[in-house]
Amino acid sequence: MYAILLLLASWNAPASVGVSSKWTEQLTEFTRVSYLDGSLKLSTSQRRDIDCLAKAIFFEARGESFAGKKMVANVVLNRTKYGKPFATTICKVVYQPNQFSWTRNKWKRNISFKQIALKFDKLERKSVQESLEIAIKYVILGTKNTGISTHFSSGKTKFRQVLFVKQVGNHKFYRYLKDS
Repeated sequence: MYAILLLLASWNAPASVGVSSKWTEQLTEFTRVSYLDGSLKLSTSQRRDIDCLAKAIFFEARGESFAGKKMVANVVLNRTKYGKPFATTICKVVYQPNQFSWTRNKWKRNISFKQIALKFDKLERKSVQESLEIAIKYVILGTKNTGISTHFSSGKTKFRQVLFVKQVGNHKFYRYLKDS
């Protein structure tokens, strides 16, 4: 049953085929709920990647729009593809030293996203749901990452060797420029 649903979900049909956004929303909701209740059968690496990516999105952009949350996810994914100086997996990028300040907090570092969802659901339901939805879409459903950003900042942080890309909400996004 799950294999069929995941196969259907991973099929990125063009709009002309007639796959309704309502159906996609329902499938995403089913997947999100199934992930949280543990009934969604995933590999250990998929579950870990979803957890790491959803936590990064939530702790970095929980007050931002859906587009802002998606941009933060894009930064993590872009870093996995970039190579040095970045790590090559989602979790290694998220927990790479001195990259995301929330990872220095032991409680945030060690809590699972399922526990975050239980703790914050009543207060920040939309942000919890959006963070998990974005992570699931990238990790399980194979949504394509179209961004180029490798850094973001909500403050006056200065990065070396970066080019400003755009601002979404309170975050400014940048692209890393390799040494020439």
